[in-house]
Amino acid sequence: MKNFLPYFISVSLFATVICFSSCDKENEVGLSEIRLDMPSSLDTNPHDTTFRIHPLTYYKFNKANYPGYTSFRFMVNTVRTYLPSSGKDTSGTCTIELYDLTHAVPLYGSIISSDDTTYLISGNFMNELPDSDIDLTVRMKNDEYYLYSVYWSAYLIISQ
Repeated sequence: MKNFLPYFISVSLFATVICFSSCDKENEVGLSEIRLDMPSSLDTNPHDTTFRIHPLTYYKFNKANYPGYTSFRFMVNTVRTYLPSSGKDTSGTCTIELYDLTHAVPLYGSIISSDDTTYLISGNFMNELPDSDIDLTVRMKNDEYYLYSVYWSAYLIISQ
C-alpha cells in the first residue's frame, strides 16, 4: 500500500505545482501526480457566445518534460452561471478548455461543458498534446446568450 504525501513547489509568480510523492513498502519515493495551477478566475461576456482567452497568463509547456507520465487531465473548480440582471444562479452551460496558443487550437480532450458544478475533470488528452513546446492557457465561452459564467480555479493534472 502506498501513502501519498503532498508538498508544494513554487514554479513562478503565477504557477504552483502540487506534487504527491508516493512511498511503498520498499521506501521508494516517486511522484505519482503533479497539478499545474492554470490561469484562474476567467469570466464571460453575457452578450456573446465566442471564446474568451485568459488575457494575462499562459505557460510554456512540453509533455516531453514529464517522462513516465501517461495521464494529462484538465480540472476546473466552482463553475457558476448567472443571469447578469439579477446575479442569481440559472440553468445554462459554459464551455471551458485548455488552449494551445502556439498552434491556435484547443486541446480537444480537455473540453469541459457544465452548469453550476464544484469540480469537473476531463478525460485523458495525452494524445492531443503536440510533441513540441507550446504556449498553454485556458479559454471559455457561454453556450447561450444573456448568461454570465465564471470559474474560480483550474489545474492541469499530470499523473502516472
